[in-house]
Formats: sequence, structure tokens, C-alpha cells
Amino acid sequence: MFPLDRQIAQRVVLIADLSQRERGSRKTKTRNERFRLRELIFDTGRACAAELLADLGSRETSVPMAADRSPVWPQGYVGSITHTDDLVGVAVARRKDFRSIGIDAEAIIQPETTVEIDDLCMSGTERALRDSVGINHQTFSSLCFSAKESFFKCLYPLTGVWFDFPDAEIACFDAELRLLQMRLLRDLPSGFREGQIFSGTFSWTERRVYTAFTLPSQC
Repeated sequence: MFPLDRQIAQRVVLIADLSQRERGSRKTKTRNERFRLRELIFDTGRACAAELLADLGSRETSVPMAADRSPVWPQGYVGSITHTDDLVGVAVARRKDFRSIGIDAEAIIQPETTVEIDDLCMSGTERALRDSVGINHQTFSSLCFSAKESFFKCLYPLTGVWFDFPDAEIACFDAELRLLQMRLLRDLPSGFREGQIFSGTFSWTERRVYTAFTLPSQC
């Protein structure tokens, strides 16, 4: 699902064995059901990460959680984990090949929440771009939100700094090639500078969008 380099191991799991009630509206779930779902998603993500690490040759396959809740990858490896209410995605690579990875999956937003999401994550440049790319409004808005999430996941392990949606914007978007470029709008530690451009990839289905950013080890 994630358009990634072949050197990056990935796995996507649909949480298909949940009951219809557990997969329904959050308003119908009890607190215990919500907790069990979160626990299942977390455990599935860590199990997938362990399998991918083993496939890549890592002796250490556990991925604990840091104080900021980000995954802590074994020495010599980098990765990223994403999830929706019914999907888990994991990507892992050797650090000698990639400096960092960020992936994100999101359900395509509903029409009634599109304006809210646009106000949250979209700049004037991105609104103009949205009107020219030839895909529907909901899909583009979902991709914009997801791309900024995966971009953050890619840079955060290197900078240790939280940054928000207005701190980056999509500078270029090619719906046919499914490529985009993200422009950083502020300086960050580790040599990242305002105006710097980063290349990302994306794909989508009728239900979800998938985005990814990677930094090769030489960057």
C-alpha cells in the first residue's frame, strides 16, 4: 500500500477479526471495547515490526515506546508505524540505507468535516493547488493531512522537535505519478532549514490515503 523503496520492508494488516460492534461508530463503543481495540492495534503494530526486523536480520526485534510515545527502534534500524481504527501499517529499513522513514494512513474524510480539516492543515498555497490537481476535494484534503503527518514522523526522530501543520506545506503535487514535494517553513535542529524541499509519495483507494517520506542515509 505504501509506495516505498524496495529496500524498505513493509506490512499492512487489516484488523478484520473485530466484531461489527467494535468496528462501528465510536459512540457505540464502551470504554472497555475502545481499550481492547487500541490494545489490539498496538500489539499488532509491534508484532509486525518484530517480524520485519527479523526479516532484515536484526537480532533485537522489540520496539519499546519512548516517553513521548514514539517507537524506539533497535540500533542500526529505522522505521515508522501508523494505524487507523481498522488498519495497521509498518515500515522498517536498515539505517545504513535510510536515515529516517515516516508513513501515515488515514481514512478519507467525510464531506461534513472537510472544511474543518482544511482549516486545520491547509495553507493558501495548498488550497490553490487543490483546485488544480484534478482529484476530488475530500481525497486531496485527506492526502494533505496525511502527508504532513508522515513528514512529521520522518523528521521528528532526527530533530526531537514537535512542529505543526503550518510549519510545512505541499509545494508540488503530481496526481498521475503520485509524487509530492513538501516545503519546510521553519528551521529545525540537525541542519533542516526553512525553504528546504523534501520528496514524498502517496497512493489512495476509495476508503483510505497512504503517504510516505524517506531520507536516504546520505542526506
